[in-house]
Amino acid sequence: MAAVPAGGGAPRSPRFQVQRLLGQGTFGRVYLVLEKPSGRQLALKRTQKWTKIASREALGLEECRGSAALVAADSVFYSTTPAGFTVQNILMELQGFSLQLFLARHRQARQAAAAAAAAAAAAAGQPFPHTSSSSSSSSSSSSSTIRNIKSIARQIIEGVAALHSRGIIHRDLKPENVLIDENEGGEPLVRICDLGKKKKSF
Repeated sequence: MAAVPAGGGAPRSPRFQVQRLLGQGTFGRVYLVLEKPSGRQLALKRTQKWTKIASREALGLEECRGSAALVAADSVFYSTTPAGFTVQNILMELQGFSLQLFLARHRQARQAAAAAAAAAAAAAGQPFPHTSSSSSSSSSSSSSTIRNIKSIARQIIEGVAALHSRGIIHRDLKPENVLIDENEGGEPLVRICDLGKKKKSF
């Protein structure tokens, strides 16, 4: 049997225009798409299917519709590739970036700040970075980062609790499956995604 590309390749639809690939896994791909009638940017997850029976992820999104803890699904529909394979398409709200990327950026920022402080200390002939107004600014930034991390952790816990209250066990919770956006106040807004491995506990 011929191999099927994950998600069946880039979609073609008069309803939306594909802008770019956001990510891919073993069984599917996620695209950034522009919905032509409304001009909204959405995420489109395409997963290869052997039948048109709704996947665990599609069922889970429907069961959790309206939950603030989960990425909201706009619609689920099926299409057929030129090779005749069935593809499940899930249109979802677009979120900012993954927790994995947030952690990577945080780590890079800390390393850059440490390198800059060391370079400044060396230029001043000091063995270690000295205390100054810049360190006060750094402390303020650090406090803000700590608040954000606490908020993200709290929202993840609340999100998992919300899933469990509906009898859903995620089974694949990891930084890649936690998406972060910002609210109007610039504070982190967390959404859990990818229920492809979810299981009902009751």
